[in-house]
Amino acid sequence: MHHFPTMLGSGSSLQKREKRQRRRAKRRYLLIGLLLSAASPTFVAVYLNILVHKKGHSPHVQAHNEMGLVPPRPEQEPASVQPSTTNVTIDSNLTEEVGVLDGLHCADNADDTIRQCCAPWYVDTDEWWVKHPTWEVSSENTAHTCYTLIQDETRRTFLSQLYALQWQTNNCTTQVQKVQISSGYAAALMSTARSFYAAYQANSPFQISKRHVNANWNFSPRNNTHWAYCEQQDMNCYYLPLSPCPGILGRDDGERGSKPTAATQRQEFLWLRRYAFRPRQKLRKKVLEFRNDHFPDNMQTPCAAIHVRRGDIAFGRGRRYAAVEEYLEAGNITVGETVVVLTDDVSTIEEIEKYHAADYNWVYLQRPRVRGSNGGFEAFIPSSDPAYEILAILVEIQLAAQCNKLVHGKSGFVASIADAMELSGHPFQQIYLQIQQDKDKQPKLEPKERAATYLKGIQDRHELKAKATAAESST
Repeated sequence: MHHFPTMLGSGSSLQKREKRQRRRAKRRYLLIGLLLSAASPTFVAVYLNILVHKKGHSPHVQAHNEMGLVPPRPEQEPASVQPSTTNVTIDSNLTEEVGVLDGLHCADNADDTIRQCCAPWYVDTDEWWVKHPTWEVSSENTAHTCYTLIQDETRRTFLSQLYALQWQTNNCTTQVQKVQISSGYAAALMSTARSFYAAYQANSPFQISKRHVNANWNFSPRNNTHWAYCEQQDMNCYYLPLSPCPGILGRDDGERGSKPTAATQRQEFLWLRRYAFRPRQKLRKKVLEFRNDHFPDNMQTPCAAIHVRRGDIAFGRGRRYAAVEEYLEAGNITVGETVVVLTDDVSTIEEIEKYHAADYNWVYLQRPRVRGSNGGFEAFIPSSDPAYEILAILVEIQLAAQCNKLVHGKSGFVASIADAMELSGHPFQQIYLQIQQDKDKQPKLEPKERAATYLKGIQDRHELKAKATAAESST
């Protein structure tokens, strides 16, 4: 924990206290103004009018100089007015050190501790967040992004230690590196997190690497004009850097790591994963825009989320396609409930629309999906735009995180969903549906034929149920 040095000034103790009170009040006004912008521009106008009458300032000057809200700035600031990255202190009496970018406004609590900092989107806060790992994104709207000091002191201590290990090093040769795998989104993140945690346990700094120059992550765009492009073409295109030391091609001396089992280690591992995959500001802004454009109008809570894994599991014999009805039954989801659907296969949506459309309030994104094995093995980019897939995945996770129930089969993606649900702070229940099967007892089929067989079994299930219902109603 760092502390601000005591600052000396002239005047009596009473004058100093009055100055501190004025500074605290000013910061509160600023933060309230930033947060009100999420609700309505009208609220902002009313709020500015209050400030004008309270302080006697021009509303234009007040808004521009202190709130950064009016007049609106262009999406791209001219190079001459880009915000600086110089760290400055805000108040000599704060117990939490806050380095601030030009344009990042912070407000404190009555106990003189900074609790929330907000900035307009044109202010690049990535470097600030790298240097302040004990803060997390708390709220965002079309105008601003806000960070809040993490309240859990144990977690803050862990993150401070992790940051010190990763960044306060003068010798990159002491670092271990692990080749980043190019697989599914969740599988790639889990692999990196496990290796990172193994390095942390060994008290070694960690960095990801690539096996060779063309071993790019399949979710990183190749087009250098794409908004998500970065030269490394790895996870660093989307997430904050882990270390000042560069990844070295071909270097792979880190341990693979394993999922921790002890309760304390599981908690640390979760904190480390969240730290490792803190999204860059440009990604968060794109996610917000994508969500605003694609968010289903019928989303309601409480809700249940189901993750229906299909697609390329037809290339193996170890998992099957389960009917949507099996997820509903396993989760004891009753007719009329809101069900958030996360699926990689268009056949899932077709099944819902054909057999269950009127029975539940279905919530899912309208986006490209694969159909069985047609896309090939690990066909993770049905839209042909890797960044689009990342945006869709993250928004789907946000949708599921609002639910209090998650029904799923075996899939690495479930860990990402459950992490988001836990981070939301409300209680939730995980229900596992058995889609595993003894592969030695399964016939040897081509993937396309196997997918068709699975789907035929689902269709037969519905036809048998329809016949049974018809027979029952006729008696």
